[in-house]
Amino acid sequence: MDSNSTRSRTIYGYVKVDGFSCGGYPLLLVRAGGRWLGTGHRDSVSVSPTTRRSLLFGQQQFTDDDRFLETSISPDLGTICLELDHVLVHRTLPMARQYAVLPSTSQKLHERSKATGHSVQFGKEFTRYDPGMMMNVTNEVAEPLERLAKFTFKYRSIDLLKANGIAPPDPPRPVQRPVAIEVIPDEDEEVIASKIKALQDQLVAVRKKAQRPVTKVKKEIKVEKMVFLPGEVIDLT
Repeated sequence: MDSNSTRSRTIYGYVKVDGFSCGGYPLLLVRAGGRWLGTGHRDSVSVSPTTRRSLLFGQQQFTDDDRFLETSISPDLGTICLELDHVLVHRTLPMARQYAVLPSTSQKLHERSKATGHSVQFGKEFTRYDPGMMMNVTNEVAEPLERLAKFTFKYRSIDLLKANGIAPPDPPRPVQRPVAIEVIPDEDEEVIASKIKALQDQLVAVRKKAQRPVTKVKKEIKVEKMVFLPGEVIDLT
């Protein structure tokens, strides 16, 4: 951002998210190539002298409770607004500083509201000690001199941005190699037929053997006949 800044004049950046004011902060001005360049950074909101809450993106909460049908929806929902003002900084006596009043949880909307499914949310409070807040004996007041620019960014969910080719897609997942399967070549039909014929022949032979009658053998004791001749003397001693 170009600026002909002096010690008493500078550029303030004011940020709003979904209509919530996140306050203003002077841009960091540096001299480059004969021009003043200003940069700024905002990732949290001050809610007390020692605590802040982070700015986050998250899913918008919806409900079917009809009590939320009348909930007013900010026309700035889904936007981030940056206003750049040329201001004159005055140093005054210390005074009570006003801090942002933010919702404790994200706003619930009725599911029929057709609002965006993504919104800016505020994280839990965390401690950040700012010596400038605690030790300053003077207070800076920015008096607007002129509006330099106003930028309004309409943000969308990362999935929608990826689908429209605005955000880069997810990296491709590694392809898993398929498990190698051993393929046994089919045998020739003639070989298969011959094996079937051999098995059938064996089956027929077994069946014939099982049907063959069993021949029973009759056991007899052979008794030799005694032959006596006429006039033969038999010794019985």
